[in-house]
Amino acid sequence: MEVLGDDNLSGGFGNDRIAGSDGNDNLYGDPGNDILNGGLGNDIISGDSGNDILNGSLGNDDVFGSSGNDRLIGFAGGDDLFGGEGNDIINGGLGNDDVFGSSGNDRIAGSDGNDYLYGDSGNDNINGGAGNDIISGGEGNDILNGGLGNDTIGGGEGNNRILGSNGNDFLIGDSGNDILVGGLGNDFLIADSGNDRIAGGNGNDDLVGDSGNDILVGGLGNDELLGDQGRDTLLGGAGQDEFRFLGESGGDRIRDFAPIQDKIELVREDFGLRSVEGQGFSVRSEFAIVNTNLAAASSIARIVYNQVNGALFYNANQRVPGFGQTGELLAIFAGAPNLLPGNFEIT
Repeated sequence: MEVLGDDNLSGGFGNDRIAGSDGNDNLYGDPGNDILNGGLGNDIISGDSGNDILNGSLGNDDVFGSSGNDRLIGFAGGDDLFGGEGNDIINGGLGNDDVFGSSGNDRIAGSDGNDYLYGDSGNDNINGGAGNDIISGGEGNDILNGGLGNDTIGGGEGNNRILGSNGNDFLIGDSGNDILVGGLGNDFLIADSGNDRIAGGNGNDDLVGDSGNDILVGGLGNDELLGDQGRDTLLGGAGQDEFRFLGESGGDRIRDFAPIQDKIELVREDFGLRSVEGQGFSVRSEFAIVNTNLAAASSIARIVYNQVNGALFYNANQRVPGFGQTGELLAIFAGAPNLLPGNFEIT
């Protein structure tokens, strides 16, 4: 069935083929495995129950898959596509599209344009394509790829695999044990809760472990790594990297600190330091090098390094034995490299 003008067409029961052609059409497949094509104009297309093929074609269209394993295509224009129940395949096409997978294990592609892609429940596979996209996996164990452009990607609940690909991307794992890879560009990656693995890839990246026992790998470029809470493993990779510490740390393992180029960044207020911001320890008594952990616990310095085993401590109560209520092991440096005041940066 093919018509011209602004039409309301309903296929009824059965497997129907409906083409709207010109005009702003309302097309309803009703029950059955239907093929609906909006044609020109801004159309509303609903497949209803059944495994349907729904094509918005030209114009800014609203396409609803409803129940069944549907295939939705926005084609050209800024389209809104809703997969509904079932395992759907959804392609936004050209334009800035909003795509919602809903329940089921969906495959979603934004294609060109600055798209908003939401997987919702189910184990979804989402690819942003070209453009600056916003992608959210929702519930389930999802695979999320930003594609070209500067993308914002959130994993949501579940154990997710997130790839920024090209561009300067912002990635957050959310809950679950996630894998985050920035790819090309200068990326910002946050693991959030769970035991996560995050890698910056090429570019000057910022990596934050947050809670959980995480693995952070900077890769190429000048990266900043913050393990935060949990016992994390940090590898800066090539480039001039900074290993940042806040007031709380789970005793991180730093695998490849290179004193000739890397820095240890300490937040001044968190550690009660008086040294000038933007350089190393201007107050020399705030940093000490010792040969045993026992000596570290009784040092007058706030930050104490055991040059024998590579352990770096925050000594909150200084001369009093022990590290104090807020003191702790900050990190263990593999190979116990020689650390001097100039290897630190106070911020």
